[in-house]
Order: sequence, then structure tokens, then C-alpha cells
Amino acid sequence: MYHKQVAFRFASALALTVLIIAGGVQAQEFSLWGGLETGPYGVGFETIEKYDYSRAFRSSTDYFGEPQEGETARPIQICIWYPAQKTDGQIPMVYGEYAFPYPNNSDFFGIISTLQNREIQAVGFVFRGDQAALQSVMDLSVTAVRDAPHQDGEFPLIVYHTGIVSGYCQNATMCEYLASHGFIVATTHALGANGVNVMPEPRDIESLIRDKEFAVAQLRDYPSLNPASTGLLGYSVGAVGALVHRMRNADIDAVACMGGNYLTTDGAALVAENPSYNAVTMHVPLLQLYTAGEDTDLALMDSLVYSSRHLVAFSNPNVAAFSHYAVMSTLRPDTAGPDPQTLRRNYETSCRYVEQFFKAYLKSDEASLALLNAGPGDGATSEFRAAQPYPPTAGQFIQIIRNYGIERVIELDKQFGLSNPEHPILSGPRFTALGYGFLQSGQTDAAIEIFRMGAEAYPTSANAWDSYGEAHATNGDLQQAVACYKKALEILPSDENINPGLRDLIAANAPAIIEQLEQRIADEAGDGQ
Repeated sequence: MYHKQVAFRFASALALTVLIIAGGVQAQEFSLWGGLETGPYGVGFETIEKYDYSRAFRSSTDYFGEPQEGETARPIQICIWYPAQKTDGQIPMVYGEYAFPYPNNSDFFGIISTLQNREIQAVGFVFRGDQAALQSVMDLSVTAVRDAPHQDGEFPLIVYHTGIVSGYCQNATMCEYLASHGFIVATTHALGANGVNVMPEPRDIESLIRDKEFAVAQLRDYPSLNPASTGLLGYSVGAVGALVHRMRNADIDAVACMGGNYLTTDGAALVAENPSYNAVTMHVPLLQLYTAGEDTDLALMDSLVYSSRHLVAFSNPNVAAFSHYAVMSTLRPDTAGPDPQTLRRNYETSCRYVEQFFKAYLKSDEASLALLNAGPGDGATSEFRAAQPYPPTAGQFIQIIRNYGIERVIELDKQFGLSNPEHPILSGPRFTALGYGFLQSGQTDAAIEIFRMGAEAYPTSANAWDSYGEAHATNGDLQQAVACYKKALEILPSDENINPGLRDLIAANAPAIIEQLEQRIADEAGDGQ
């Protein structure tokens, strides 16, 4: 397979590509695994190329309207590490095959060649332009075997959200390590919304998250995969993607993040301002590895109170601390900067801690949970923050009413303040629609409670109080109905959010309804004398 890559890569005529191929394939004694312990399985690696036809990646015509050849849909190469059988005669890959993951679909050659340069530049940065060192890494034997036979069994899926500066393989060592310990790890390249370059901004992050969601869908029937057990692993900007991915996908069981620009005051907004951000839906175990520094801000971690959080701090800050570039730096001829051996030990500690975390929460392994709670050691410190009970989401709220009755909802409202005006569980119109649904089906008691919650959640909404009054009138609570209608009229002039037509309707009808209800109250009082 590697020789087939060589033939194409020469054809690409990229100077650095030629540099990498020139050295040939030769085994190296140095290992990116360092002191990491191999698991019971071999490691296989393969790619799947698919187009996401729901998204255009480029136009079919250029600026002048001239047609452009080639596919316009978003190209997605899924790179997969998996538990494999160990057989005689297996030839491990070299790192250059990660830099250029040879595609099964030749249409992907062009874009992968472009992405290859990103990885070459990242490794070159580690070695500060030392071409010999760069070449030695590209010739370095890794653990994975391309297209190795799959191991029988059923293994959880871990979706890796990559950083955006280097190639997808900046944590190939960790991915190999996890695969050897019984996990299927999948990722995709970091691509911008409409181009190769990625920026840490909402539009590109959204594209990256959708790429990972697309990969999950494509891997649904992947050999030996357990679709009922899925975790997310995020690195750097990819940690942002991992958090948001979980917040909008309830079938994710655990999330591990390494670094993350949300650990600064400014960076936290990148997550909090995302349209899918919802701290309530982040209620699965979370592992956060980070380097402690003066500008470290854990405010976002503090806010995720419904998640069990394992916070692990390393004292030696470095941008590559949670990628295997830290291990590569031990090959660097100079010793300037952070101690490479310390970075290497920290990376190995990170790999082991991530493994224990996913074993604990994706495989329900009690021994791993005990090790996780014991702390990482090796110069790192850990803190565990237990999860608080979490309130239902809007969808769950409606399901609870229908499946368990209004009494259960009243209990939850008292516990969590579901009608708190600062963070109501439903919008005003949804409260109103839900209440009328119950009212029209004859479930008046349920309708009254829903309208009550709507009026509490939106106390300045004339429509909420008008609806609440109608429910009381239907139930025969005339005094309460009058009070609600009068409240609606009182706040109607200052209600800036009401539909003009509805404003006119309430203004015209409510006085007459109040008069009728008060007459009924007077008549009933007279009959009682």
C-alpha cells in the first residue's frame, strides 16, 4: 500500500512531499508510544471516503460563470483505528502514511494532498525546519497495520474532534493506544465551511461538528461496533466541537477534552454563544485535561453543573502538551523550551487517563473508575466535581406530561423552577399551545397548570394571562378568571412582544368577558343567599 502512495505522491509535484518519499521506508527504534502499554488487540487503520450531498463544498461554476469540473458536495474522509487481529507477517505503517492517508476513492487525492501539507508544516514546526528530523519522523514505524483483519467482538466508538492547525493525525498515537485497548476511534479532516483552511469561528466549527455527526451515521453498521456506546474526544479547538456535539446529540455517553480555547475568558464565548449550547444537555461524564496557567479560566467547566467532571491539571504549559508532537519533540536536537521528557511523560499520562475514563464510562469498568478517582499522578493534579440532578429538556418536559401526568411536572417545577422567568423551559407560544391542547381535550386541570407556568415564566405577557384566565373560566374558577383577565388588560399596553392582531383582540374582548364573569359571580352569590 505504501508503494502505491509513493507513485501518486511523486505525481503531486509538491517539494515537501518529494522530500518525505525520498528517504524510503525504514524501521526506527524510536517509538511515539514511549512507555505506553499495548492493549490485548492489534491496531488496524483504514479510511472511508464519502460525499455529504446535503452540503455544497464549492460552486459548480467559477466567478465568471464558467463550469468547474469535479464533485461539488462536501468531501469527507473518515479515518478509523480499530481493534485488529494479530497475525504473522503484518507490516506496520509509517508515519508518512498518516500524513497522506491513501484514499480508496481517487477523487479525494487532490484535497488529501493539500491537507498533507498541513501535517508536514506542523511536524516541521516541531523540528524548527530541520529537514533531516522531519524525514526521520515520516519514515518512523507506527503501530497500526493498514486494513488489518478486524477483531471479533463489540467495541465502543470514540469520535475524535481534531485541532485545526495540524493534520487529523496529531493524536494518532492516542488513537492507536485506545484501539489496542478495545475502542474504535474515528475522525475526519479539519475542513472549513467552504475551503481547506479552518478558523476558530462559529461557521467553521459548525461544519466540523456536522462532519463528525456524518461520520457517526456512516459508521452505524461498522464491523464490531457497539452503536449503543459512544464517546467524544476533543483536542484544542476540537474540544469546543466535542462539547457542542454532545449538547445536541443525546446518544453520546461521555466526553473527554484536551485543552480547549474555552479555558480562557474570551474563548469561553465560542461555546456559550453557539446556537446549540445548552448546559442542561451536558449531563454525561466529562474529562477535562488542561495546563494550569495564569490565564486559565474554568468558568465554563464551573457552569456545567449537571455533568460529573474530572478535571486534570498539568503544570507544564505547552501548545503541544496534549498531542504526540510533544513526544516528537524528544527527537529535536536542541533542548530549548519546555523539557521534552516532561512533555512526553505528561502525554503518556494523558493517554492512560483518557483510556481509564472511557473504560469507566463506556464499558462500565469499575476498576478503571477506581483508578480514575485515584488521580493521574506523574506531576498532574486532579479534581472531581459531582453532577447535580438535571432538569428535563423541553422535549422531555412534554413527554413527562403525556406519560406521567401533570402531577410529576408540578414536582419537577418545584425542584428545578421550570417556569423561572430567567430560564423558562418553554417559550411563551409553546406554553400557550400546550395548554390549549389540554384544554381542548378536556384535561382542564393540566391546562390550568401549564397556563400557570406560562404566566409565571412570562409575567409581562398579556396573552399568557389571558389564556390562564380562559382556563380558570372553563374550570368554573370565576374569581381567578377575572383576576387573570384584569392582569392581561393591565399589562397589555406595555407588552412589546405581542402580535398586533392579538393585542386588538384582547383589548376588545377581555372587558366584555370580565363583565360577564362578574355578573355570573354576582348571580351565584345571590342564589346562595
